Amino acid sequence: MYVRHVWNQGLELVCLMLDYYDHTGDQLFLKERLLPMAESVLKYFDTRFRKDSERRIIIDPTQAVETYWHDVVNDTPNVAGLTAVSTRLLLLPENLTTPAQRKFFTHMKAATPVIPIEDAQLDGKIVRRIAVAEKFKPERSNVENPELFPIWPFRIFGIDRTMLDESRNAYLLRGSHNDIGWGYDGNAAALLGMTDEAARILKVKIANSNAAYRWPATWGPNFDWLPDQCHGGNLMASINYMLLQHSGDKILLLPAWPKDLDVSFKLHAPRQTTVELVYRDGKIEKLEVIPPARSKDITIPAGIDAP
Repeated sequence: MYVRHVWNQGLELVCLMLDYYDHTGDQLFLKERLLPMAESVLKYFDTRFRKDSERRIIIDPTQAVETYWHDVVNDTPNVAGLTAVSTRLLLLPENLTTPAQRKFFTHMKAATPVIPIEDAQLDGKIVRRIAVAEKFKPERSNVENPELFPIWPFRIFGIDRTMLDESRNAYLLRGSHNDIGWGYDGNAAALLGMTDEAARILKVKIANSNAAYRWPATWGPNFDWLPDQCHGGNLMASINYMLLQHSGDKILLLPAWPKDLDVSFKLHAPRQTTVELVYRDGKIEKLEVIPPARSKDITIPAGIDAP
């Protein structure tokens, strides 16, 4: 039952492929691998499921990853994935896609259900938050948080994007708190600019090294195995998002990094860009962007002195 009706894996793969293209600009990869895969995944959703009176897909049968199994309709991971994939495909340069492909991607964007948003109580107040699904039976069978998928891995909502309040409320009200292993709370916290929370989880992740082994990166055991490569991957993703994010052409520096913590890094950004930074005592001592033309896209948080 855990993965009987889980469909979002293909959408996650396409988004990873889009990330690769965004960073490298590899047009051969786009033509021969990314676009054929994207079309196949989208056609699966377009042909497998029925549609409502507005010609939007009704994702049923489905489940909200491994956590919610029963009576689920339009689960948020799949809806977010379809939204992200169709939107990003339509942003590709027109000379790199065919008219037929763009017509199909436009059709899929229009056919994608709306990401579910609902009312909830937080600190005695009624707030809006991302929901698990349009409909679902609230019986949990695992510890994943499907409501966080529009934040990570699909990165639709977050800093300098829409629905930031709804996303932060979803995070604060999430069903499970997962600081270790494949748990992606740290990634989501960083993408939402929740600096204290992201830093807290980062410390937990770093301390997760198994004392029984000489190699410090023998993470875990956390959920199912040792060494836990998911834990290490999430650790790297969390710290990357704390140090650097992007929104469109913008490169967001130190978006969730504690201001009292020194750091030095060199990281990749989209469009074959690298950013090297030294931050010490609340000031940026070194900032080098290659190519230099991308310097105009750099965004630095208020209160941090730049060279």
